[in-house]
Amino acid sequence: MIAIGIRYLNGWSMAATADGSDKSTAEWPPHPDRLFMALAAAHFETDRDSTERAALLWLEQQAAPGLHASMGQDVSHRAIVTHYVPVNDVVPPRTTENATAKQVAEGLLLLPERRLRQARQFPVVVPQNDTVYFIWPDAEPDEGIRTALAALCAKLTCLGHSASLVQAWIEPEPPDPTMRPTKGAGLPLRVTETGRLAQLEQAYNESERLAWIALESAIASAKGAARKKLREEQETRFGKGAPPSRRPPPATSIAYASITPEQPVIPHTIFSDRLLMFRQIPRQPSREDPGRPPKDRGEAADKRLWLDNMPLLMAAWRHTVMAHSQIQPPPEWLCGHRADGTPTTQPHLAVLPIANVANPHAQGHVMGVALAIPRDVPGHEVGRCLGPLFDLDSDGNPKPLTIYHGHDFDIDVVFDLGESEREAFRAQRWCGDAGGATVWASVTPVALDRHSKRSRFDDETREQIAHACTRIGLPRPKKVQISSTGFLTGVPHARSVPALRRKDGSARQQVHVCLEFPEAVRGPMLIGAGRFRGYGLCMPYRRDKA
Repeated sequence: MIAIGIRYLNGWSMAATADGSDKSTAEWPPHPDRLFMALAAAHFETDRDSTERAALLWLEQQAAPGLHASMGQDVSHRAIVTHYVPVNDVVPPRTTENATAKQVAEGLLLLPERRLRQARQFPVVVPQNDTVYFIWPDAEPDEGIRTALAALCAKLTCLGHSASLVQAWIEPEPPDPTMRPTKGAGLPLRVTETGRLAQLEQAYNESERLAWIALESAIASAKGAARKKLREEQETRFGKGAPPSRRPPPATSIAYASITPEQPVIPHTIFSDRLLMFRQIPRQPSREDPGRPPKDRGEAADKRLWLDNMPLLMAAWRHTVMAHSQIQPPPEWLCGHRADGTPTTQPHLAVLPIANVANPHAQGHVMGVALAIPRDVPGHEVGRCLGPLFDLDSDGNPKPLTIYHGHDFDIDVVFDLGESEREAFRAQRWCGDAGGATVWASVTPVALDRHSKRSRFDDETREQIAHACTRIGLPRPKKVQISSTGFLTGVPHARSVPALRRKDGSARQQVHVCLEFPEAVRGPMLIGAGRFRGYGLCMPYRRDKA
C-alpha cells in the first residue's frame, strides 16, 4: 500500500475543469490525473532525476486510487466573481535590429499596466477537512520508487491554480477511503493510465520548442546573409510562429462512488430533529397603509418575554397553531386528542420556547418559539395541516404570525428559513450534532408525574426523571442531578416558572435536571408531565459554554 497526502495550505482549492470547458466550476475532489500531472510538472521543472521518472512510469501503471476527501455538506463553494485582469497570453512583436515606432508601441503594450484586461473567474471550493488522501491499497513499490515519490511530493507546491498552495507527502497510515472506483454509476474522475507521461511530453512539444529558441538566439547574434539564411530556415521549419505547446489530451474518466460507512445507531427521542422554529420580530406597520403606526395593545405590544412567562406563551402559541390548521378539527397528532375528545396515547405536537441561555451573557429572554413534530408524522402531512404557518408574502418573505394573551403580551413571529445568524436558531443547539450528546441540562423545569415524598424526595424524583427519559425513547440516564436552580446560565429558578396544574388545580412539583446518559443521544428532548407544553425542555450541556 502507498498513499499520498495533500494538505491545502490556504484551506481551499482553486481548480477549474481540466479541459478548460468550464472556468466557473471548481473541481472537487481533485482528480487523480491532476495529481499525476502536478507530480510530472515538479519533475520537469527541477533536475529531472531518472529515479523520479521511473517512479512516474511506475505510478501511471497502477490501478485507480481510492480517495479520502470531504464531500457533500462538508464542502462549500465560494460565489463566483468575474475579475478583469492583465492577461499573459499576448504575443510579443517581432522586431528588427532597428525597431520601428509601431513595434515599440506594441512592445509597450506588454507591460502589465498597459495590457488589455480580460474577464477571468477563479472558482474556489472550501472543504471542511483541508487534507485529501490518494490511496493505492494494492500497490507495493520498492524502496527506490517510494523514496523517489517522496522527493516528488516534497517539490509539489500547488495543485490546480498556482494560488492553490499545497503540501504533499507519503502518508504511512492513511484513513480509509471515502470514495473508490465503481463499475456502476458514480462521479466521473480522470485517472492515469500507462503511457500518460509520454502523452504529456508529446503535448508539451519540448524538442521543437528548444530548437526554435536555439534558432532565435542564433538569428539574434548573426548578421547579413547568415542572419537571412537562419530566418529562412526558421520559417521553413516552424512557419511564422513558435511551435505550440498543446493542452494535454484529457485522461480517461471512470466512475467513483462514495463509501458510506456503517453509522452507529444513535438513540433519539419521539420527536423529529427537524424543529420548526419561529423568531420574534418587531411589530410591522400595516401593509395596507404604510403611514399607520404598528398595532398597539399598550404595554403588551412587542413586549420582551422571559422564560418565567413560558406557560402563558406556550398556551397562546399552541392556540395560534391550532387556529391556523387547515384541517378542523385538528388531527390527533396535532391536537393530542382523539376524535371522541379523550387524550391520545400516541406522541403528538409539542410547543417549546427558543430562549437566550447557556452563554456568558444569557439572561433567559425568549427569542422565539418552535414546534417539535412526532417522528412518525410524514412531512406532507405537516404541510397539509400547517401550511398557513409558512406562507410567504409577495416579496417572498415569511408572513408574520401574531401570538397574544390578553394584556400580557402581543408579539409577532415569522418562520425562520435558516437565515438567522443567532446560534439559538440552529437545530443542533437543541438536538445535538450528528453524533449526539451524552450530557443534557434543562432549560425549563421538569414537571413531575407524581408527588415525591419529602422524606425520599431526591431518590423518588431521580427515579421519575429516569423513567421520563425512557417514555420518550431514550435509555435510562446513568446519572441524574436535580436542583431548584438551573444548571445553565440564564435559566430561571424552578419556582419562578408557574407550576403545571393537575385537573384538580393542585400544582405539580418541578425541578431542574442535569442528565448524563451511558451513550450519546439526539434530541429534541422534552421530558416529564408537561413535555408537550414546553416544560422539561433540555439541551446539550457543555461546561465551557453553560
